Amino acid sequence: MRKLSVIVPVYNVEPYLRRCVDSLLKQTYDDLEIILIDDGSTDASSDICKEYAAQYGNICFVRQENAGVSAARNRGMSLAMGAYVTFVDGDDWVEPTMFHELVAAMEKYSVPLAIGGYVDDYDGHTSLFFHPREELVLRDSDLMKEFFLQNLFMWTVYDKVYRCDFLRDLEFDSSLSVGEDMKFVWNVFARVREAVYVPLYQYHYCHRMG
Repeated sequence: MRKLSVIVPVYNVEPYLRRCVDSLLKQTYDDLEIILIDDGSTDASSDICKEYAAQYGNICFVRQENAGVSAARNRGMSLAMGAYVTFVDGDDWVEPTMFHELVAAMEKYSVPLAIGGYVDDYDGHTSLFFHPREELVLRDSDLMKEFFLQNLFMWTVYDKVYRCDFLRDLEFDSSLSVGEDMKFVWNVFARVREAVYVPLYQYHYCHRMG
């Protein structure tokens, strides 16, 4: 059983998918499983997923009829076997030490949630989304609410690592076409009493037009 489950929803991301999966395979934290959920892609994304799953024993591939990113993430969570879970979109990529640093912080402070930062790559330009400059442990629920409400860019689902037992009865709302990240993170946040923020900007968000 792998310790970290990485859930990757995939839909028509053929030009970006290899970069994404290769970045996961290069992680210094290698005790992980990669769960690729193809949500009915009409390009070659599914074939790329199959290729990687055939080559690497820690990659699981499932194809489903198109039902949206929330349904794909939910399917991935139902398959996850790790003690921790994280999400990476199929057109994004992560730097090599990201998961090692987030999991290490969770274990150092015995908390169920680690929060990082991300980089918005847009049109060849990179913009950092800033958070506090120092590692910060949040142990009071009121303080956490204040922190989240004043840092709205932290409502993203993908720059975090979650302890899996906190997600067992949570799902993404598949009826939402926008804001599904925000609702899910809020539901996680509502039950978490402590978390750690790590001043880390190693998740690269591929901001595409259309």
